[in-house]
Amino acid sequence: MSNKTKKATLADFISKATDKEDKIETKEVRVISIDKTIIIRNLSQDKLMELIDKVGDKGTDMEQGDKLNGYICYECVTEPNLKEELKDAEIQKQLGASSPVDAVSKMLNFKERAEITKAIMEFSDLNADTIEVLKN
Repeated sequence: MSNKTKKATLADFISKATDKEDKIETKEVRVISIDKTIIIRNLSQDKLMELIDKVGDKGTDMEQGDKLNGYICYECVTEPNLKEELKDAEIQKQLGASSPVDAVSKMLNFKERAEITKAIMEFSDLNADTIEVLKN
């Protein structure tokens, strides 16, 4: 950043907050283990907080993180539409899963869930650098 960067106003932050509302965007990513692509969608900060609440505080940090990854994949993988298709009890039974989110864990391994979640978070600007410290 140059020293010519303008000072932010409250209006700048309000504009940023309202511009991102309800904008659903998608991106194609490749799952290397099956050499096929899936479509992911962006995730809002509000939805992320809702999913964190669903995970709760039981288990180790790693278990909680993995459960969150499962929820994020479930919510944001749109092709195939995991949120709709994994509601099917027959599919859950076929996978030996107890819930739609558990089915995600049966279909995608730990690393795949983590990598897909990372792609979703980066695509959603929830994992990116958001500030830069300027030198005087």
